[in-house]
Amino acid sequence: NFSLAQLLDTKVSSAAKYEQPERDAPAAVQVITAAQIAQHGWTNLAQALNSLPGLYGNNDRLYDYQGARGLAIAGDYNTRFLLLIDGQRNNDNVYGQALLGSEGWLDMSVIERIEYIAGPGSALYGSNAMLGTINVITKQATTTPLRQVGALVSSGGLTGVNVLGAHRHGETGVLLQYSQQQQAGCNQTYTNPQNLLVRKDGAVAGDGVADGLDFSTNRHALLRLDHDAWSLKLIA
Repeated sequence: NFSLAQLLDTKVSSAAKYEQPERDAPAAVQVITAAQIAQHGWTNLAQALNSLPGLYGNNDRLYDYQGARGLAIAGDYNTRFLLLIDGQRNNDNVYGQALLGSEGWLDMSVIERIEYIAGPGSALYGSNAMLGTINVITKQATTTPLRQVGALVSSGGLTGVNVLGAHRHGETGVLLQYSQQQQAGCNQTYTNPQNLLVRKDGAVAGDGVADGLDFSTNRHALLRLDHDAWSLKLIA
């Protein structure tokens, strides 16, 4: 736990587009740290954000949808939230949606902190920042070499592996991360399938059994290169 003085001295960069102590920020910024992410075992941004007051989400078995202060528009695909990665807009260019679930771009292991500003932020960031602004700050390489290998196993059938390495020499730092997660599917029997159920191989499931329902595989990769004040990130 942090003291009040430590919380007020926490560095944030979302309120004014430059880093400053939270006590000086011109907006109320809520921060989720990497330590909190590790402590709670959150596997995507939606799970972490739902721990904040005023935010709640739901899942339609395809995407995670975020709601705020009693407003959640069905099929909105999070277009009323602005998602930033290190201050750069990450909503897609077609629908303007923010990917917050397992379908998102980043693995949680590369996140240094998550900053959330509730309410409209369009004056500072432009469109999409109507319900709130989410800024994900990624980790940088330090002078202490980092080599980390982790595995994930859950009772819900989620398994995964994560590899992360980082090193800094002088003014140049490199961070490389790769992870893969797999959600085991389940078989669900329907009493009246009407030959509409299709198996993973494309064949019609005439027996009324949906095979491997909700099966998914997600991969995340990040290469971050920092030199002096310059930073280059490749996300896949």
